[in-house]
Formats: sequence, structure tokens, C-alpha cells
Amino acid sequence: MRKGKDYTYFDLRQEWETIELKYGFTDDDMFYLFNEPFLDEGVNEGKIFVFSHVPTLEVFKDDAIRKEWNYLKDNYGFEFLKNEGEFWYAK
Repeated sequence: MRKGKDYTYFDLRQEWETIELKYGFTDDDMFYLFNEPFLDEGVNEGKIFVFSHVPTLEVFKDDAIRKEWNYLKDNYGFEFLKNEGEFWYAK
């Protein structure tokens, strides 16, 4: 988890692949172990979820960004994405 002045975001960058290889995890394992707890914590703290890209685009169909959006919808009732400038807000 990384924090800025007014935001928190999840990004393992190159560490993602290193962890997968070291422990034999799949992408699904990684999502369950890292992304889901981060999303749960954010929801429980009342955070606003902002995407830098539209997670519903076909190009992201197999990516974590799509899985994150689906997780928020399926587990917390988020229903749509609102475009505000260059960002997409989960509502």
C-alpha cells in the first residue's frame, strides 16, 4: 500500500511477479491475498475508489483492475463508474 497526501493506493509493481514466483502463487491467489484485503479495508474506512482507467474496457478483461471493479460490485454493491475528468469514480 502506498500513501500520498490525500490518497492511498495499492501497487506491488515488480514485487507482484517476485512474490508469485517465490511462493508459487497464481494471479488469483495474489488477488485474494493482497487486493481483496486492501479493498475491504478501503470500504470499511469509507474511502472513495478512483480508477485511472475504465476497468470495464475489453482490454482489461483479465487484469486486476477489472477484478477490483467486479469485487467492489459483487461484495459491496457498487453499481457504476462516474467519469470526472481523467478519472473514474466507483459509485
